[in-house]
Amino acid sequence: MMSIGGGIATLGTVWTVGRLVDPIVPIKQQQVLTTWTLTGNPILESNNPESIKSVGWLYQSMYSHKKRGGNRATLQGDFRVYVSHINGQETPGYFQIIATNPNKTPLIVTIKGLVLTSAEVGDKKGVLGKSNYYKVSENALSNNLPTRTKSIDPGKTVLLSLKRLNPLTSVDGLLQVHSTDGVFVSVVATKTPYVEEGVRLLAARQPATGNIKPPSDQTFGTGAGIYPTWGVSATPTLKLPPPIAHLGLSINYADYAQNPTNPNVQTALCQRNAAKQSLCLSDSSIRSQGNYGREYTITLKVNNPNPAPQTIRMWFTSNAIGANRTLLYNGAVSFNNTIQQVITTSSRPRQQLTSAPLLIAPKSTRTIPIRFFIPGLSSAGQSIDIETQP
Repeated sequence: MMSIGGGIATLGTVWTVGRLVDPIVPIKQQQVLTTWTLTGNPILESNNPESIKSVGWLYQSMYSHKKRGGNRATLQGDFRVYVSHINGQETPGYFQIIATNPNKTPLIVTIKGLVLTSAEVGDKKGVLGKSNYYKVSENALSNNLPTRTKSIDPGKTVLLSLKRLNPLTSVDGLLQVHSTDGVFVSVVATKTPYVEEGVRLLAARQPATGNIKPPSDQTFGTGAGIYPTWGVSATPTLKLPPPIAHLGLSINYADYAQNPTNPNVQTALCQRNAAKQSLCLSDSSIRSQGNYGREYTITLKVNNPNPAPQTIRMWFTSNAIGANRTLLYNGAVSFNNTIQQVITTSSRPRQQLTSAPLLIAPKSTRTIPIRFFIPGLSSAGQSIDIETQP
């Protein structure tokens, strides 16, 4: 249930008495925010195909392709570009994000952000020993990267980002862009580092091959399009009960249905925080929120109406504890204005955010800000689990 306007969400007081002992709060007992506000400017997402099998464009909006569809459209003003791919070829290649000026006058693009390969960033706790996904999410929240400016003459194309991709190397990145006029932004896999090859592949209308997944209401990730917003915000109010109790707050529901053989694999709540694309290749995900590259801002207001002080503990939790994959989440979470690295797995689906219990004074309300950025290769469905400790 979502309201585009507003942004205030009030939870019911349905708590489960007792301490949280299960790996996650059971999905059917999780609380659903009744109101979300979609925030931010457009975002271009390139994640379909996720695994690249040949050279060619991965995303473009210069023309409608006979197989992949799409529309001719430019981006202007402030927008974001999120990319997440893996080189599934047996040979090294290059990954280009390029911008083309279709106008009769020059334009200027300002770029701020980070694109990283798994060969550039190593972390023993990360994805297959690498954590470019985490580093990109951390920088999205800290927003402290230098700004670059490029001028593009009429009809010309420039590189916004260039990365070498060895076989099985992944690339993940987020760029915050401002363009003074309408610009085409394309994502291309090439053999060489030269922008001329990217231009040639676009002109030849040659898409890259790979594991393209068709669109459906169930599809998570696999986006290739321009979506109207990159963010979700909510300001829920939570009242604490007198006894020791716990609840789960669903914060990212990606619209999956339940797995009939394992109800813990996917979320199945009635919340649908989604926005359809404004421009999208017809073979790609139709949904915006709940997908990779999106940023969530939750301002949790915890109210203690009781005459005695209370403390709470909080965890960041992945719901898909029965999923057949090693890693469920590897990304940055800003909790109480401090960035933490969160890694969840099917055997350890939650990570505590509170290093020490938070005190809520009697007859008072404490505001707890929470921000997170959904990195590539995450499993759908996250929640914040909360336990009171009078």
